[in-house]
Amino acid sequence: MNLPLYIAYKLLRSQKILSKNTKPAIKIGIVAISLSVIIMMLSIFILSGFKETIKNEVIGFNSHLKIEKYNLSNDKNMFLYKDSVLSQIKKIEGINKIFPYVKKTSILKYNDLTHPVLVNGFDKVYNSDFFSSHLIKGSLPDLGSEKENNQILISKIMSDKLKISVGDDLISYFFDKKTRLRKFKVCGIYETTMIDFDEYYCIIDIRILQRLNNWNQNKVGGLEIYLKDNNSTLELTKKINGEISFDLLASNFYDNFPQIFSWLELQNINVRIIIILMVIIGLVNIVTIMFVILATKKTFYQITKSIGFSNQVLRMVFQYHTTFILTYGLLIGNLVALLVSIIQKKFKLIKLDPTVYFMEYVPIKINFIDVALLNLSAIVLSLFVLYLPTIYIGKVSKVKQ
Repeated sequence: MNLPLYIAYKLLRSQKILSKNTKPAIKIGIVAISLSVIIMMLSIFILSGFKETIKNEVIGFNSHLKIEKYNLSNDKNMFLYKDSVLSQIKKIEGINKIFPYVKKTSILKYNDLTHPVLVNGFDKVYNSDFFSSHLIKGSLPDLGSEKENNQILISKIMSDKLKISVGDDLISYFFDKKTRLRKFKVCGIYETTMIDFDEYYCIIDIRILQRLNNWNQNKVGGLEIYLKDNNSTLELTKKINGEISFDLLASNFYDNFPQIFSWLELQNINVRIIIILMVIIGLVNIVTIMFVILATKKTFYQITKSIGFSNQVLRMVFQYHTTFILTYGLLIGNLVALLVSIIQKKFKLIKLDPTVYFMEYVPIKINFIDVALLNLSAIVLSLFVLYLPTIYIGKVSKVKQ
């Protein structure tokens, strides 16, 4: 075995870390290092969970990308030809699903109660998995039937405001050059934590809106595009815009909801600040531990110098010794952080206000690559800091005869 490593190991065994005989400064240092690691890891896990949850909810409602007519006049009835656009983008790699849609503003009325909405018309191919996972009553509308049907999927917010339930009929008012009414039957009620979307988002058969606009089945308001990989969104936005004709525009969820992702970026900054502060606190405690070890083991270093150990060997002993203690603190911090994260992920004990945070509980996303990078960075920084106090060893004199 490497001699400095062996001596450091023996010193560690004799010290019995966190026993009642251990110096208080070393105990406090280990606890502080563990707390720093816990706070850093939980900050990363929670932020990753926030970003993933919000991104998935936004994509669930609005897809990764949309292709619409390039519109400077704010004309709500502009359309594109579905088959023509599909032929332009069908060969692009990375696209998972494409859904045609038509959207139209409306006012829903039940008895004397009204509520403004954005009616989304889809055919049998749409993001049904997302709404199925958030369905709390009834069923999704049957959009694959040969004849158009009058079913409508509404949110719990709409249901509460209109005091309506599954199976009830309501009236929808559409306003163009003249007001037109359509009768719908509520087939299902969904609920998400994205309250701003739940306020206005409902789904009906696309053919109803096409008929209201006097469009044939090839005319649609736009195409929703779902990708195989979230991380390819920006790249594929550019690629699709390069393939489609100049009068069309592909935009992604970052473009369409900048306020949400700007808010998430602010949380990124907050986490970076927390990590920097915890790193500083951790390094200060490591230095404190090192000086305590140097002070308490001064006699040991004097004796070993007297029997012929070089300063270089003693420095390595000291570095190994301190690294063992640092690793002990990191191990405790990692275990506690992972345990807390797993408990929160499974039991959702810590709740949130969905009107503020877009979710009902603190989300956790455990990424072991982040864990490895965090620990590796902590060890590398610590080894760099460890070099400075070892200069003191060279000044320790031998035991006087």
